[in-house]
Amino acid sequence: NIGIKEYIVNMENGLIYKSFDINDLCKNMKLIYENKELYFNISKKSITTIKNYFDEDTFNKKILEIFDIKDD
Repeated sequence: NIGIKEYIVNMENGLIYKSFDINDLCKNMKLIYENKELYFNISKKSITTIKNYFDEDTFNKKILEIFDIKDD
């Protein structure tokens, strides 16, 4: 769970379920399987999230910040 809630907004760019709760996971899997509009909306928004937070430039900047390294 560490950090994931910083990026995932339930029902917007992903589905969050209770840890170790197989029934909650199955409920979300069934929901996304049966609701194609929700599936496509979450898919589009999740790609945007990945591009915003995990592209190479953003990732490198975060690493430099973590280690307090100045990028010259």
